Amino acid sequence: MQQQQMALLRLSLRAAAPSRWSSPRLLLYSGCGIHASSAASNVALIKKLREQSGAPISDVKKALEATDWDLSRASEELRKRGLSAASKKASRSASEGLVGLASSPSGHGVAVVEINSETDFVARNELFTGVVSKAAEALLASRPASAAAGAGAGGGAIMDSLSVVDAGTLGAVRMADGRHVSEAVQEVAGTVRENIKVRRGVVLQSASGVVGTYLHARVEGAPMCGRIAGAVLLESDGDGPDVDMGRIWETANKLAMHVVGSVPKYLNRESVPAEDLEKERRLLMEQAGTSGKPAEIVEKMVEGRLNKFYQEQCLLEQPFVMDDKKRVTDVVKELGGNVRLGAFARVAVEGDGDD
Repeated sequence: MQQQQMALLRLSLRAAAPSRWSSPRLLLYSGCGIHASSAASNVALIKKLREQSGAPISDVKKALEATDWDLSRASEELRKRGLSAASKKASRSASEGLVGLASSPSGHGVAVVEINSETDFVARNELFTGVVSKAAEALLASRPASAAAGAGAGGGAIMDSLSVVDAGTLGAVRMADGRHVSEAVQEVAGTVRENIKVRRGVVLQSASGVVGTYLHARVEGAPMCGRIAGAVLLESDGDGPDVDMGRIWETANKLAMHVVGSVPKYLNRESVPAEDLEKERRLLMEQAGTSGKPAEIVEKMVEGRLNKFYQEQCLLEQPFVMDDKKRVTDVVKELGGNVRLGAFARVAVEGDGDD
C-alpha cells in the first residue's frame, strides 16, 4: 500500500513540473517540423528540375544531391551527364523519327528537316517534337529567298529553287536561342537516353511563286511534325487579272498532298538523269527480249513501256490523285496566267542507312 502511494506521489510531482518534461516534447516536435519543411522543399526542387529537364526523377535527385540542392548548378550537372550519356549512344541505330515543316508567312518558302530517334515513343516526346520544329524554323530563317538561286555553300546542293541540305550543314545552323541544331539535338538525346541524329533538310522557295505543303501522319500537339512532308512550288510570270493567287496556293497544297501519296521521283521527262533512263531501258529490253518477237517490235514495246515509266515516275505526267481523269500538268494549266510547276520535294522518315 505504501509503495502504491509513493508511485502516485512521483506521478503527481512529474505532472506538476511541466518544464522538465514538456520541453523535450516541444523540441522533438520542433525538430520534426524542420525536417518536414526541408523535405518538402527538396521535393519541390525535384519536381521543378524534372519539369525543366524532362530527365528521369532518379537522375534529377542525384544531380541535386551532388550540387547541395542548388537548382542552377544541378541543371548544369544534369546537362553534362546527359551529353556524356548521349555520346555513348551515338553508335546505336536511329531508324524512327519525324520530319518537321516550317513555312514563311508570305508562302514563298518552306523548309523541311528529318531528325531520327531510336524509337517511335521518343519521337512523340515533347522535347523531340520541339527540337524538330525549331530546327525547321532555323533552317528556313538561314536561307533567305534572295539566296535561293545562289550557290549551295556548305553542303547544299542547289537545283533551281530547291536546296537539299546535308546533315553536317543542317547541324551547323544556328537556332533562335543561339545554339546550333546539333547542340540542341544532343541535349535532347542526353535527356531521353536515346541516340538522336540530324539527317537532312530541304528548302523550297521562290520570290515569284508560292509553295504549297502537306504533312502526313501529324503528331498530336505538334502540328508541324509528321512522318512524310510534301511541298510544291507554283510560279507565275505576273500578277495579271487572270492570276488568282488564292486559287494557285490552294492548288499547290493539293499537289503537295498528291506528291506525298503518289511518290514521284522526277518533275518531268527532261529531268530524268541519263543514267536512270539507261538503266530502265536496259531492264525493259531484257524483259521484252524474252518475248521472241522481232527486234523492231521489241523496240516499240520498250518505247511504250518507257512512256508508262514516265507517267508513273514524273510528277507532271502522273494522274492527279483527286481526279485521275486529269494529269498534274492539266491541273496546272487550268490555273492560267502562265503558271508553271517549278519544283517539288517529298521527305519521309527513312532513318539510318537509307537515301
